Amino acid sequence: MLGVVLVLAAVAALGVPTSTPGAGEDNGVGVVLYRDGDLVVFAKGASVSAPAVAGDGYTVYRDSTLREHYTIRLVESSGVERLRPHLEAVAATMRDDVGRSVTVAPGTVAADATTGVGQIDVRVSSSAPCSGSWLGCASPVVDGGEISEARVWINPRLLTRSSQALDNGVRHELGHAFGLGHFNGEFDGHLQTMHATSFDALSYRSGDLAGLGRGLTGSQPASTPASATPQVAPAAPAPPVAAASTSADPSGDMHASAGPVGIVIRGHAVDVDATEPVVVTVTLDDQTFSLAAAKLDESTGQRNAYEVVWSVGPGTHRVCVVAHNIGAGSDATLGCDDIEITIGGIGQLGLQTL
Repeated sequence: MLGVVLVLAAVAALGVPTSTPGAGEDNGVGVVLYRDGDLVVFAKGASVSAPAVAGDGYTVYRDSTLREHYTIRLVESSGVERLRPHLEAVAATMRDDVGRSVTVAPGTVAADATTGVGQIDVRVSSSAPCSGSWLGCASPVVDGGEISEARVWINPRLLTRSSQALDNGVRHELGHAFGLGHFNGEFDGHLQTMHATSFDALSYRSGDLAGLGRGLTGSQPASTPASATPQVAPAAPAPPVAAASTSADPSGDMHASAGPVGIVIRGHAVDVDATEPVVVTVTLDDQTFSLAAAKLDESTGQRNAYEVVWSVGPGTHRVCVVAHNIGAGSDATLGCDDIEITIGGIGQLGLQTL
């Protein structure tokens, strides 16, 4: 069975749903406010409103200011000490670049230790509130308008990845613990640490830091609720732009290849009858997804590109792309290809539930 994650570079950059299955549950920690892949937000009390709002380069849980100080504790578990340098790096960034007091406690605490106010407990475990195939899971608790405490789980599978992937994964989950949701577009020309699937960021970037520092300058994010959107693909060199056809049918191109996170499908689509972006349908084996070819092609300055990353298992997969006609004419097939995947298609995807 295919484990599918669609990564759509043509869609805007907000990635936290306003409501998800499981909201309203109460497991003793608090009421589940919402779930989003590797994130489960709990809330205490009835004062919490809509779950997320958008800022410049970040999303944040509404009514979730940060406390003056947090202590990160390592919970006794196999391999947990490997996380210490990555946790120390996050604490240093919070102190030096964000202006929040964060320390990492020495040693470890017992596996059954209770997480108290002002504590962020981190453990290595394959069991967590997050569902699906996750590499990291975070569960912050919102209480009285602030993040009171949080729990973070790092899957043992992440310990087998590269040091960069482990660092990014730990940093990403701690971002959730400090109140950040997913932000799946570029900001200041970069994908952020809080991108739901990318491991590109080597440190917290400008959008991440702005979100972590929210409230310190008196500024607050806009009150527009964030909505669920697919994830933005990591930046890649744009393929040659398709010349506009003189026929009424749409035209364009399609290029598919095996990438580190699955099958990368990208190309262009144009229609001489239209001013709006052409909608393309990508078919992989027996599954389909449609999106607008509205990604910017930096080589031409035109917004007629599309890009999808589809996580798959080993084997040969058939990929086809159809451009849907606007006005006079008919739909046009932009191309089909058979792509061979010889290793597991998850690669460094990890943080998104598959």
